[in-house]
Amino acid sequence: MVARGKKLLLDEIVSSALYNSKERSDSPKCDEDTRVGILEEIDSWRTDQVATVPGVLCITGSAGAGKSALMRTAAEQSASKGQLAATFFFSANDPRRNDLTQFVPTIAYQIALSNKQDNALGNCIFCAVNRDPSVLRLSFESQVEELIVKPLQKTFGTESKLSEDAPKLLLSPSFPLDIFIDGIDECIKKESQSQLLMMLSAVFISRSLPFKILLASRPESPLRTALLSPSGYMRKSAYIIRLNDHDAAADIRNFLTRRLGAIGMSSEDPQAQKDWPSIKDINLLVSASSGLFVYASTVVKFVSERRSWPVPQLQIVIDNLKGLAASTAGFSTVPRNPFLQLDDLYRNIFVLAQAEYESQCDDSTPLSIVRVVRMLTNPAPTVKLAWTRATAAGDVQLWTDVLRAGELIVSSTTFENLCQLQRGQARLMLSDLHSLYDITFDPIRARPYHRSVQEFLRDPTRCLDLYIPEEDVWTRWSTCMLNTISRASDDGA
Repeated sequence: MVARGKKLLLDEIVSSALYNSKERSDSPKCDEDTRVGILEEIDSWRTDQVATVPGVLCITGSAGAGKSALMRTAAEQSASKGQLAATFFFSANDPRRNDLTQFVPTIAYQIALSNKQDNALGNCIFCAVNRDPSVLRLSFESQVEELIVKPLQKTFGTESKLSEDAPKLLLSPSFPLDIFIDGIDECIKKESQSQLLMMLSAVFISRSLPFKILLASRPESPLRTALLSPSGYMRKSAYIIRLNDHDAAADIRNFLTRRLGAIGMSSEDPQAQKDWPSIKDINLLVSASSGLFVYASTVVKFVSERRSWPVPQLQIVIDNLKGLAASTAGFSTVPRNPFLQLDDLYRNIFVLAQAEYESQCDDSTPLSIVRVVRMLTNPAPTVKLAWTRATAAGDVQLWTDVLRAGELIVSSTTFENLCQLQRGQARLMLSDLHSLYDITFDPIRARPYHRSVQEFLRDPTRCLDLYIPEEDVWTRWSTCMLNTISRASDDGA
């Protein structure tokens, strides 16, 4: 009975979602001697058995800040100590793990096998599946109840609730408690992200299940609603690590120096055998990374291409940063983009954000989200024209804050009025871009965490069909803006 239930559940799991899956053997993890402080902070939270410690730890930060690498490394540390209960690493590019369809079976199967010294809970889970295989076709919430909650109740409490002694499991070294859930933002539907977070709150937190939940996600709207805003419904139950508040420069320097040096020593490139890369080049790369590990790891992957020697490969990156033609030491090269991986990341974020926006708002404007971001980050002469028209009409008070020191300075309401958008539409447009930009609404601003996202949007060879020519950025709304100002001026007259 147990064996059959185990086989049925095994057939439903997503093996690539496990932290140590062979299907994602090249997934990032922290290099030796990097992110030491943050990993110690995570470990301290994991191993703290004080009842007042929040039951959820959330790692959040901009795209490419190194969240998944931290999660994989911390999961390995947890497993080495026998404390790992389950992991699920979401991925937008994998149809098996970009929604919640197989989340619960995957988590339940791992929990069932996690306690090596006592198989009572595992047998209870497998028996539940054997008794009624249709449980694997139930709703997300029902699967949580049947495959996790009820087996826990039967094993450690009564049929209706966990016993009062169940929290003492926290003190049992043989009972693994750590559940790692990485990349919640990689669920392609925002509704699924919210559904997962609400389940964690309603089941694991509110019902005091004896697990510690470690989450990682970009700061998108479902996470902000649940955890990051002061009024978030999980805020009091969570310990939050914001990676953008941590200076990663020293870690990135160690990563680049060690990885590039190893590539050089293992290559046949004579120029890479000694004193390479130079301190000057490392300094330039660290500065260009601006705290993003994905930038540094992209450089390493590009330099390590098997068919190329590392010195000219790195020089392509350096020349790209300096805006020079790619040519080094007699090697004639075709100009190439070293940041294809980074571009794919940016492209996915913008495409998904546009699709989510269009599903919620009747707006047929092509690339409206890209256009708004470009307007906010690089105001065009149209704004100055608007300023001139308003001033000439004598309506200085109304528009005195539209343009200051070359930057658009308006509230989101004024911006929406200028562009004849509906109230709240600007917030909706920008709601899924918090992983790329530091966004505020009064005044409305979108400041990129890393300059490469702006370079990506302005280069048609990189952003492809997301490209909007500089002179066309304001074209769609410039007439709306001037009409709005003209009406305001007429009303003032």
